[in-house]
Amino acid sequence: MKIKSIICSLFLISVLAVSCGDDTCDVLSEAVVGTWTIEELSDGTITMNSDGSLVDSDNVIFDSTFDSTTKTWELSGTTLTVNADDGSTITFSEFDVTSFTCDQLITSDGVNTFTFNKN
Repeated sequence: MKIKSIICSLFLISVLAVSCGDDTCDVLSEAVVGTWTIEELSDGTITMNSDGSLVDSDNVIFDSTFDSTTKTWELSGTTLTVNADDGSTITFSEFDVTSFTCDQLITSDGVNTFTFNKN
């Protein structure tokens, strides 16, 4: 009887330990944070930081004319917007996130589908 109780306790502890893991993949605003490649665009990566800043030094989304601009990202519902602001003009691209996992975002700009893969 005592062994059965110990086995049940160990099972319960293991279930609780697994269920208390990192749930950031369940929330889109947390899942998008990180460094990504975009299959359909140029080689290189973009990084979306938790503070809303965007690093696009490989010119994956914005070409080199935007190198000296402030780049940010924001999420409204399932719409991911990336911005480049030179102080007088904001240029942006919007992606509708149609599905996501911890390592992949499937997005659309209304015409094309873009696959973001986390590095």
